[in-house]
Amino acid sequence: MTMLSVAIAILPPVQSRLTGVLVVVLAVLQVPLAWAASSQREVVVEWMHALVAAVSG
Repeated sequence: MTMLSVAIAILPPVQSRLTGVLVVVLAVLQVPLAWAASSQREVVVEWMHALVAAVSG
């Protein structure tokens, strides 16, 4: 679990539209940040290639 996902998990309930938008933005940004961080590991790179090969047929 990344630090960003922990930060999202401990946010209080959304009280306004702006807060809801910010939570969604953080959640969306979390995905590419996690992929970028994990792409430094060889096993993850191999897994990514296998996933692309499986999806592309």
